[in-house]
Amino acid sequence: MNFNQLINEIRKLNPNVEIRVGDPQFDSLASERIFSSVPMEQLKLPEGYYSNEKNGITNKHNTETGLYTTLSVESLDDMVVGQTLPSVDASKPLETTNVEEIAIALQRLNPGVSIRLSNPELDSEAYRKIYCSVPVSDLALPQPFYYNEKNGITNKHQSATGQYAAIDVEDLSKANPSMLVRTRYNLEEEKRRQYDIDIQRAEQKRQAKMGTQSYDYDPNMRAPRETSETSYSQPTQTNSNDELTRMAREKRKFTILQRERAMNDAQRAKNRSAIMAGICILGAAVAIYFNGQDVNQVLQHELNAIYSWDALGQYIQDLGPLTTLLSAGAGGFIAKYFKNSRKLKQAQNEFVDFNNSLENTKTEELGGNENAKSRWNLNSKW
Repeated sequence: MNFNQLINEIRKLNPNVEIRVGDPQFDSLASERIFSSVPMEQLKLPEGYYSNEKNGITNKHNTETGLYTTLSVESLDDMVVGQTLPSVDASKPLETTNVEEIAIALQRLNPGVSIRLSNPELDSEAYRKIYCSVPVSDLALPQPFYYNEKNGITNKHQSATGQYAAIDVEDLSKANPSMLVRTRYNLEEEKRRQYDIDIQRAEQKRQAKMGTQSYDYDPNMRAPRETSETSYSQPTQTNSNDELTRMAREKRKFTILQRERAMNDAQRAKNRSAIMAGICILGAAVAIYFNGQDVNQVLQHELNAIYSWDALGQYIQDLGPLTTLLSAGAGGFIAKYFKNSRKLKQAQNEFVDFNNSLENTKTEELGGNENAKSRWNLNSKW
């Protein structure tokens, strides 16, 4: 049982408990811990798993291979808003035979797994197949679906309506990309909606602690509902200011994570372009050398080719197809290098502008993010 499958089983066994997992883009411990609305000791666990203080949730001594899982459980109150993936309710049965709806459910339960559909305009069997980046045995399946060789992913004999799906799962790496389409699943949009819900939930929870209102926990992952038992004691001005400060702090953390991610992506793209351009230039130089051509003569032909179409044609003929292809590739990657450099500069400027608005913010207000504070002066780093 892999990570996604284990989390799915725990969610099924604990329908009234909110289980959240970290977003690998923002949480380096995403594969090693979960956040729960109840203590670890109160969680029902799949067969073969138990919990203790040393290993958290584990199946140590209960595996045939000797390899075992250790998964720490932290309180949902300690979760940093924006650092986890959206909530998923795995306890509700999925009553559908639509291949796209099933694929979207699989995407929610299996973060990090690529799933595509076959284009129905090009494939008459598109309604009964999906393409996946991992074997079907590694997929967490929604209730009441299961897998067998005859029907693939199916809910046969488990559907309340009597209608059932039979979905074949094929290897995504062997598929023709021109035959594939994406689902309508938008993870980034769900993250934004979940972020708004988490912010609202945190605000109401803090107001409840101050005695301004109470709320009951919503197991369906929605925002907390206000109850009829309301206290009308007025909060002090100090408490109100503290609440505003803490809410603003959560938003700053999330914004910093987004800005850092944009910079890192732009830096990696820039580095890749530089490496590929260097490889193409080196390959072209090697090809020229083994063709026995004089380098000075090649450079002269390049200069002539800039001003004359005839000279350009002669230049391509002299170089040969391989060298020409490598030279064109080098030119393309150099262009991408400058494009990505502009993107990196833009991301840096956005990060600097954001940090200029936080000049007086203390490190602890950034969630102890020393790295974020040390990167305030980006001009000196980059």
